[in-house]
Amino acid sequence: MLTKNGNLFFVLGFMLVFMFTSCVTDEDENGIGGSGSNGDPFSVKSQTGWNEVCSIINKGGSGKEYIINISGNFSVSGTSEYRNTFGSVSNVTITLLGNNNTISLSSSGYLLNIGNSHTVIIKDLTLKGFAANNGGVVNNKNHFTMQGNSSITGNIGGPGVNTSGFSSATFIMQDNSSITNNTDTYGGGGGVLVSSGTFIMQDNASISNNITSGNGGGVYVSGAIFTMQGGSIFGNKANGDGIGGGGGGVYLSTIGAPTFNKTGGIIYGSGEGANSNTTMRRGHAIYQDGHLGSSTYWRNATAGHDINTTSNDFWLKD
Repeated sequence: MLTKNGNLFFVLGFMLVFMFTSCVTDEDENGIGGSGSNGDPFSVKSQTGWNEVCSIINKGGSGKEYIINISGNFSVSGTSEYRNTFGSVSNVTITLLGNNNTISLSSSGYLLNIGNSHTVIIKDLTLKGFAANNGGVVNNKNHFTMQGNSSITGNIGGPGVNTSGFSSATFIMQDNSSITNNTDTYGGGGGVLVSSGTFIMQDNASISNNITSGNGGGVYVSGAIFTMQGGSIFGNKANGDGIGGGGGGVYLSTIGAPTFNKTGGIIYGSGEGANSNTTMRRGHAIYQDGHLGSSTYWRNATAGHDINTTSNDFWLKD
């Protein structure tokens, strides 16, 4: 009887060890842990884990909130224009806690395609692009916020962030978030393209060292509201010629009657060394293509750097 019980205990012990080992192995291979709730966030450290979590969110139902703890550096495949990163589920809120890690793009497409009334917040996370991708983040009628030391960088093809689709879309840059070293080859917005909705810059956020082959090296605005409450726009280039190449820092189009409100922050002009925004044509700091749809308050702003209007830094096309 003792031997039998001993064997039974041995078998049970072996099964428990096997089950525990299997769970640990799955977590190591997939980089998944947690349930995604506030007190028990998902833990992701690989592309396999990322894909699994995206699938879980898509199948989890509408109206839920998830927290994803990025616990390592990894690469992901690009998301196509017609496929949302977190699937067809609607009205979900996803917070990505980066812990100063980097998610890199390994193929063409978008790093994040935000759709279906999703709210996505990234904090202390770097999103690094690919040599021929469509852009970093596309935000279509949804809500995207950058916090902490988050950064979007290294995209070649489209802008760092493209906010478009509907007037309900919002993009907010807070804290020390940055959009830097992106190259747009489509002709509008090296750092940010906002063609609908609202874009807000706050705190110490920065848009720097981006390049476009057209207008708006830093920011291109059409049919949208751009409110600059803080931060800085510097070192950007609008390299287009012909009808392009306006607005090294910011380009304000007449399309859709955009609104630009500046109550703080810095937009550098030329003659500022490495901080200079430059253009092949007009408006190193800002190019305003005709009269906007609403009054612009930035002219009377007292916060930030004074724009030198006598050296082609600000250009108003009547």
